[in-house]
Formats: sequence, structure tokens, C-alpha cells
Amino acid sequence: MNKSFKINNKKFIVGLLVFCLIIFFISILNSNKFAQDYNIQLIDKNIIELNSDWNVIDEDANSKTNINFPTTLKYFNDKTYSFSKKLNLNINNDSNILCLCAGFASLDVYIDNELIYTFFNKDYDKFLNKGKDTIHFIKLPFGFQNKELHFKMKMLSNKYLPYDITPPIIGSKLAVTYNLITSQSLNHFLLFLMVIFTLIIFIVSIIALCKQIKNIFHLLHIGGFALLSSIYAISETHIIELLIPNTHLLNTFTFMSLMLLPVPIVMIIIQTTKEKYTKLLFKTVYLLIFNFIVQGILNIFGVFDFRSMLIISHLIVILTIIVSVYTVIKSWNDKNIIGKYLAIAIIPMLIGTLLDLLLFYLRVSSYHGIYFQLGVLIFIIIQLGYVISSYFNYYELSIQSTIYEKMAFTDIMTCIENRAAFECKINNLNNNLKNYTSIWCLSMDINNLKEINDNLGHINGDKLITDFSTIMKATFQDVGNCYRTGGDEFIVMILNLSKNEIISKLNIFYDMIKNHNTKSSIKVSVAIGYDDFKFNEDTNVTDLITRADQLMYKNKKVIKNINILKPRVTY
Repeated sequence: MNKSFKINNKKFIVGLLVFCLIIFFISILNSNKFAQDYNIQLIDKNIIELNSDWNVIDEDANSKTNINFPTTLKYFNDKTYSFSKKLNLNINNDSNILCLCAGFASLDVYIDNELIYTFFNKDYDKFLNKGKDTIHFIKLPFGFQNKELHFKMKMLSNKYLPYDITPPIIGSKLAVTYNLITSQSLNHFLLFLMVIFTLIIFIVSIIALCKQIKNIFHLLHIGGFALLSSIYAISETHIIELLIPNTHLLNTFTFMSLMLLPVPIVMIIIQTTKEKYTKLLFKTVYLLIFNFIVQGILNIFGVFDFRSMLIISHLIVILTIIVSVYTVIKSWNDKNIIGKYLAIAIIPMLIGTLLDLLLFYLRVSSYHGIYFQLGVLIFIIIQLGYVISSYFNYYELSIQSTIYEKMAFTDIMTCIENRAAFECKINNLNNNLKNYTSIWCLSMDINNLKEINDNLGHINGDKLITDFSTIMKATFQDVGNCYRTGGDEFIVMILNLSKNEIISKLNIFYDMIKNHNTKSSIKVSVAIGYDDFKFNEDTNVTDLITRADQLMYKNKKVIKNINILKPRVTY
């Protein structure tokens, strides 16, 4: 027994595309096994990492110890640390760039007691928006390979800044830059995806605005969150530090975006939660915005540094997470499928945020905010999938709505607009009378329709109606709107044409009727009355229509029961 299966083409195609993506990624992974056959080095990647056997001298305590990098120094204002190491290196003279990445401090670098680099910001203490970790590119002198490298760091006034020191590296400028960038490869990959998805969200938002889609605030909140997340993430990378050495500016990007990040997330939860559960969420939003405003003002006027107030921002973020989770759990049974779907999407991001906060306070210097970025990326992807799915559902419904609207305003027999469309047109004209130089109404009534229905049958009567409407559309549709307002009653509304142009169109109309009648056994005869809107006399378009109808009925009396055409109109 044969069974027929109905395939949902859209879902089937989506499934095939997902399968294609899987094959695509498997092919990429499979191609990676040939990497060893392509060992051509187009970029100089050779660097030496100086991570071990460093002597550190605490000049205040006059003590000397041996350490390895990376390390974190305990802050003491104006405290000076000295680090030294014998460079027993087998490296060519082209690899003569030393890269130091350390907490913001004054820095002096020596080769065998010869000062080769110094850094000190004399205005540093004037500003409370303290710079963060600073990257130094230092050119080493010729013949440095077997000499002693010695650098001194003097801590500047920023007890809230972790003085982390990563292993110094030596290589060519290109190799050092390449190393700095690739050391955060995962961050850059996640950031790239975040930026791409942010652009997609804003493109979809623009389309939604152009289409006048209602309630796009959810989409805008997602876009705002994606944008803030991208700003925060990029301000934490080495790439932006290389492009913008001004770490004060980067601090502003980092901390101000961090303070605003939770706002769009809470707004998304509010939109998908019943009103009775949102009171606490709104208070949280006000607290977040208040914290942003207060910290911004305090920083501008030099009262407190952003970093010194970071613990407050973190506590508010943790409070926001607690309130959000509490609200989601409490309202879970009252949420619809979409609300639950969106709530689940937030979980990876919340977990990533808490993990990064924990690693931050444990002074793990190499984590670079990976977990937060990964959680944000998962959230954005899920939200973007929901938004695109919702948009396509809306688009499908809008197409259906357009079709239904056209059916509601279209006469089925003649395929021209019906009485309902005509009434809408009249209302529109009445509201915009000043926009037109002329408004013409042509009222038409088919003669002898009843006699044809009675004597030749309704099939022939319907043919007479459709033949007439075809002629009318062919004549007037390029300059106006044609309507069937009753069984044998038709109206044409024409805007911004002169009387001579109207008469010319009417003569073409009569010629087409005459030509039709020579070829068809069902003869078309029509009574017509027409006039234009008197801007100084008529109060609305209804006055014009009434006058055109009266003229049509006068014409009908003249040609009633006579199967002849009205003589041509003369100018």
C-alpha cells in the first residue's frame, strides 16, 4: 500500500543547510591534517620568552630573590622593584625588540647599566582615571645577546590596579606583535563573531523599522547588549592597546560599558515576564543606571577612579544576577514558551560572568575574560536565532495579511477594487485635499444588464460585466483607480489631470467600446457622468461623487433602451 508523505519544504531546507554546515566544518577539520605539508613561514614568528631565572631586588627592603614570570606584585605607593637577567641568547641582530607588558608604572630599562629606555608620566597623579596594563616596545642595542638586561619599576599611585608582569619577549617587531595578537586568539575569534552578530542584529533592526514591525524593543535591547559586549571585549585585547596606546581612554571604554551591560539583559527579562514579577527588575535597572551616572560624574570631577569603584559595579552585577535568576524561577510557571526559551539562553552568560569575576579576584592574569565572552556569544546566537525566526514568521504573516487585505478590497469577478476600497479612497482624499491640483470622478453604469441576464442568462450578463471592466482598466488604470461599487455600477477616480486630458481618455474609452462591439455578440453600452472637485464650493469628495452620479443618470435617460454609443466628446 502506497503512503504519501507531506514534506514541510521550509523545515526540510533548513535541515539540509544545517547538514551542509556540519559537512563544511568537518571538511575544515579534515583539511587541517595537511598543515605539516605547508611549513612555509610567511611571517616571522620567532620570539624568545624570558620567563625564568629573574633576580628581583626590593630596593626599599634591600632584599634579593629569584622569581619566574608571570607574576603579580603587591602594591605599595612609590615602591621600586628591580629585575635583572643575563641574556645568554642565540638570536640574530634583527630580533632586537624587547616587549614588556606590566601594570602602569614608571619604567627604566638598562643593558649592562646603560639606560636604553625610560617611561614616566609626570601627569599621572593628576588624573583619577588611571591607566591599566601598558605595553612597552623597546629597541635593544647592537650586541645585546650576552649582556645583562635590567629594568626598574616604580609603582604609581593606583592601589586598585593589579601589578601583573607577563614574561618579557624578544624578537622582531613583527614577531612580537604577532605573538601579542595570537596569545589572545580565542578572544579575537569570539570578538569577531560577536561583532558579526551585532551587525546582523542591527541590520535586522533597520529592516524591522522600515517594515514598521511593532514591538521591536526586544530586538533593540539585544542589539544594545551585543554592542556593549563588543566594546567591553575589544577594550580588553592587545590589538586595541597596540592601536590606541591611551590606556586612560581604554579604561573609560571598559568600565562604562561594564556598568551598562546588565541593563539590556534585564529589559529583555522584563519583556518576557508578566508584569506582576517585574517590580524588582525595574528597581535593578534604575540602580544600574544610577550607578553609571554617579560613577561617571565622580570620575569626571576627579573624586574617585573607575577602578577604585569597580567593587561596587561588581556587587551590583552580582545583585542583578541574583534578582534575575530569582525572578525567572519565580515566574517560570507563568512564562510562555518564548519566555522560557530566552531565560535558558541567559544561563551560559550568567555562569561565564560569575566565573570571570571569580578568576579576577583570584588574580588569574591569563584568563582574559574568555568565559564571559563565550557566554555572551552563546546568548547572542540563541537570541539572534529567535529574532530571525520571529521575523520570518512575521514576514509570512504579513504576506498572508496582504493577500487577505487585497481579497477584502478586490472584486472577485472583475479583479478591480471594490466598494470597501472605494470608501477608503474617499476618506484618504478628504484628508489630503490640499495635495491635489484636480480630482475627477467618472461615474459609470452599464446599460441593459438586466435584459441580458433575463434573456441571455447570467453567464452572458457576467461576461458583459467582465468585458466592460477589462476595457475600463485598459483605459484608465494608468492614470487613476477603477472601482466596482455595485452590480452594474463603476467609478473611476483620477487625480491631477486637466479637463482636456480627461476628455482625451474618454474618447479612447469610447473607441475601445466601439471596437469591442464589432467583435462581440454581447454589446457594451454605458452611461457616464463626470465632473471635477470644486475646491471653492465642495466641502468634501462626496459632493463631487453625488454630482457625477446625477450627470450619469441624466445621460442614462438619454440613451435608455437604445443600444448605441454616446457620440464622441468634443473639446
